[in-house]
Amino acid sequence: TRPGFDDRSWQEAQRQTAPKGTLRAQGHDPIEVAETIRPVDIRELSQGVYVVDMGRTLAGWTRLTVRAEAGTTVRLVHGERLNSDGSVLARNDLVPGRCQTDEYVCAGGGADEVWEPRFSYKGFRYVQVSGLPAKPGPEQVLGRVVHTRVASTSTFSCSEPFYEQLD
Repeated sequence: TRPGFDDRSWQEAQRQTAPKGTLRAQGHDPIEVAETIRPVDIRELSQGVYVVDMGRTLAGWTRLTVRAEAGTTVRLVHGERLNSDGSVLARNDLVPGRCQTDEYVCAGGGADEVWEPRFSYKGFRYVQVSGLPAKPGPEQVLGRVVHTRVASTSTFSCSEPFYEQLD
């Protein structure tokens, strides 16, 4: 809270009974990295803001390599499309909040820091990156394609190249 903030109009929290039952982990196959892809393009949208194009839509996350001062915050906004001004459209009508955004706070110390989220993934083609000390190179912002480790039970092939990509 901020000094002087007036919370007198707030209602007090109400005590609730805990839900019944046992909390259990949902059993399913783990998500694993299937492929790492390099961006096909990195453009400067505005000063210090870059749009990275992975070249195709993927389910996964971004692997970030950065060297910056301690406390530097790097923001990664993921999306499948671009707005008319070239910024990343990160809207998701199914999940409220900033589910398409990751933030990393640098530890500093003069060495490269490598970070990737391990508890969420996104659907995206584009990544809007801000907070870096300089324009990133393609090896600094990599796409990590993920999927569950489910055994294949069938294959698909046809003579139409568009449908071949479904396999």
